[in-house]
Amino acid sequence: MRLRRAPLVPLAIAFAAGVGAEPLLSPTFWWTAWFVAVGATLILVALDRRVPTAIAVVAAVVALGAIRGAPTPLAPHDVVALNRVLCCYPSVEALLANTLGATRAVYAYTAPVHNGLIGRFNRISVAISNRWFRLREKKFRGFRAFVHDLDAVDRTIAAAGFRRVHESRVRGVWQLAVFTRE
Repeated sequence: MRLRRAPLVPLAIAFAAGVGAEPLLSPTFWWTAWFVAVGATLILVALDRRVPTAIAVVAAVVALGAIRGAPTPLAPHDVVALNRVLCCYPSVEALLANTLGATRAVYAYTAPVHNGLIGRFNRISVAISNRWFRLREKKFRGFRAFVHDLDAVDRTIAAAGFRRVHESRVRGVWQLAVFTRE
């Protein structure tokens, strides 16, 4: 099989399928599947078996998509500071799970205040901003901002073994919170 005659669309679809299938099975499975598929491909190429070779290549690409699609854990750090980061994520739980797991000692964040009059102001400001981002879709490429329930964020951080040591308002509309591991 020559490369210039090999269609690339099936390989792109196989890679995307692997990325989508990644959460279904363990990383060990995907690595094993990749090694087996690559080995089978080499053997089948040597035997000049075109259709089975193509199937083995597609299987290898699916496994490669799953391996590449797996989230990379963060390296551990003494201090993790999320300065105006929480408001960029629609679902803050995954961000917290990943960053809290990488924090050894101090965890801090700044985020828009979510409650009271300032919280209402922030929600209105973010809603207007998001409409502007939607109107300028080509420029902002789907970006949206969010105002999260910071009490829930604080509970999640506390459940991970941290204790709040500082909380304050920054410029009136941002909440700063600092936590240390207990």
